[in-house]
Amino acid sequence: MIRTTNPLVGGRPNGRVPHLSLHLPPEWVSGALCAQTDPEVFYPQVGGSVRPAKRVCAACPVLAECGDYALATGELDGVWGGLSENERRRLRRQARRTGTPVTELGRAAT
Repeated sequence: MIRTTNPLVGGRPNGRVPHLSLHLPPEWVSGALCAQTDPEVFYPQVGGSVRPAKRVCAACPVLAECGDYALATGELDGVWGGLSENERRRLRRQARRTGTPVTELGRAAT
């Protein structure tokens, strides 16, 4: 998912604002289907469904690159590479426990 930030209050997202970055996005971003989709789909409200985002991700030609990026950079919010926030958190814990590279676990999960 193309990066937008969620200002945090008490640990929960309370809104979305464009994120201005000082670095260029990875090359694979230009092929990402999320670039042509409403970003709100990838950042559901608390209790909202991640299914619509996962449907977009499932058809995306850069699914693996996106998931690797989110796991390697510690992306906390939203659906990236077909993985929800909770799924990425679980994979990071598993990687710490087993010593397996987190990106390897992520590719096996999608």
